This record gives sequence, C-alpha cells and structure tokens, in this order.
Amino acid sequence: LDDDDAYDDEEAKFPGRFVGLDPAAETVEKLILEGCEGDANTILKGFGIVGYGGSGKTTLARKVFWNLRNMFWPRIWVSLSGTLYDAPVSGELRVKVLMKMLEQAGCDVSELSTTNVGDIPNLTEKLYRRLTGKRYLIVLDEVWHVNGWYGDLCSELPKGDDASFGDCISHALPKDSGGRIIVTSRRERVAREMVGRENLKPIDT
Repeated sequence: LDDDDAYDDEEAKFPGRFVGLDPAAETVEKLILEGCEGDANTILKGFGIVGYGGSGKTTLARKVFWNLRNMFWPRIWVSLSGTLYDAPVSGELRVKVLMKMLEQAGCDVSELSTTNVGDIPNLTEKLYRRLTGKRYLIVLDEVWHVNGWYGDLCSELPKGDDASFGDCISHALPKDSGGRIIVTSRRERVAREMVGRENLKPIDT
C-alpha cells in the first residue's frame, strides 16, 4: 500500500448519515468538552475509540469531529487505515503525516515539500508552534501499530537546556491550550498505550 494512502481527511469533511450513534457521540463529546469551558487553559487530553472492523469507530469519530466543528480549531483528521498493520512507521510516512497535519492546521506547506526524514524535528516544531495557544482537535483514525513515535500522546516535551524537538509526535502537541486527541483502533492495547486505559470508549457490540 502506497504511503500516500496514509491519510484521507476528505472523508472527515462530510457528516453523512450517522444513524444510531447519538448516545455514543454525546458520551464522547461530553468527555472531550470537560474542562473546556470559557477561555481557561486546560491540559491536553486523549481519548480512544476501540472496536472491531466495521463496528462504527470511524463513523463515531466523524460524527464527533463534525459536531464539535465550532468548538475547536484547527481540526485535523489523519486516516491511517491499513497502512501500519504490524509494520514500522517509516520515516517517509512520518514526514507525510506531519505535512498533512501542518496543512490542515492552516500552514502553507508549498515551501516545505520534503521527504527528508532529517526534517522531522523541524516539522514537529513547526506544528507545535502552529498549534500553540489554540484549542485543537486531532483524530488519528485506524491506528494499528504503536512505537516510540506514537506512544503516550500526552507526554511532555523534554525540559532543560538540552531540550529539543525529537522524532516523537507528542512533541508537536501543546499540552496547555485545551487540545483534544481522538484515536480509533481495532486494538485496545494500541489505544491504551497512546491515551491511557481510563480514556477508552469501547464500541458496544
């Protein structure tokens, strides 16, 4: 599968017909909005939607993404369906995902076109600066595999004189502006490692 299939944010732009998902969506939306009242800065929170293929994970995430369109900006949707099944997250794919996230965050990426894996820390920092001070919502849809790049999305950027942006997507995510992340996965372990067990929402079967 070509790495270009690693994202498809077009799907997330249309609400479609979300039949029978209102109660589940309301539950997820309530969790996401908790602590977002007013303009007070709140810590980054992550949530996982877990279920087997065809259970409605992506549809539920789309509904929430659409319903909260006036509450968060930027909203970023990254679809990883089928591309990372039990495989390492290649450097080239990381670059493409970061570029797509930058583009959806409103960044002009025309001058950033690159496949150089050595640019990952620079792209990570650019995304961090772009999201700083903004109440953002990010969906990582159909994540199959966890490694050091995806693991623990709410972990802090290293501090101290030697701190620098590394090859870790959590470094791109400001932790104090009320940002929210939704992860969907067929694998509970994957979502658990990314957002924590207490933040999982299994799809009822």
